[in-house]
Amino acid sequence: MPMKTLIFDNLDGAFGKALADAWAKQGYCAIDASTKGGVASVLTEISAPHGVVFTESVIDEAALLSKAATDLDLAVDFTESIHQQIIEFLANCRAATQAMMPLKKGHVLALCVDDVAARVLGLPVSPIINHARGSAIKSLSKEYGRMGISYNTVVCQPSQEMGKKSAWRTSRDAMKVYALRYKPMKTSDFISYLLAMLDGPTAVNGGLICLGNGVMEMGP
Repeated sequence: MPMKTLIFDNLDGAFGKALADAWAKQGYCAIDASTKGGVASVLTEISAPHGVVFTESVIDEAALLSKAATDLDLAVDFTESIHQQIIEFLANCRAATQAMMPLKKGHVLALCVDDVAARVLGLPVSPIINHARGSAIKSLSKEYGRMGISYNTVVCQPSQEMGKKSAWRTSRDAMKVYALRYKPMKTSDFISYLLAMLDGPTAVNGGLICLGNGVMEMGP
């Protein structure tokens, strides 16, 4: 198996899928853990992972919250679901850290999509998960970054392929930064940065890295 193996928790999101494809095109190994029993399970079989990538959430928390606001049972289900996702994320981060500690190198990367920009385009928004991931990644970097492992969160604005230009102009009053002279980046632009970040050591650790044109209105 190639030394540079990236483990992805799933490939449901557009950025995660594009990154996995680009990684594989370089001759490296990209594994979709969701088809192999999960991240922790895959890590028991790979002794030297190059990194673990947690791809962007595709769950629309806003839509679920809207329904939960008028139904107590749905509210309980929503809360339990979010709690379970956070616990699973933390458990997978622990498994990744334990696998990389003997190597004294590796990457743990959490991908997120900018919530405000996603809302303008009508895409799913996941602010709770994004904030939880960002906080956990920062804490892990303080604790284990000295061991050579890089922990970072990258927040991407929606790419050009995710929506029409007209969608950015529908909320001109509320979103002037985006609506006026905004040119969304292509997915490949984001992936080029992520590849450079993952394909070697990085001086950034515990970072909340925002990618896109213009001002990021919201991040974890």
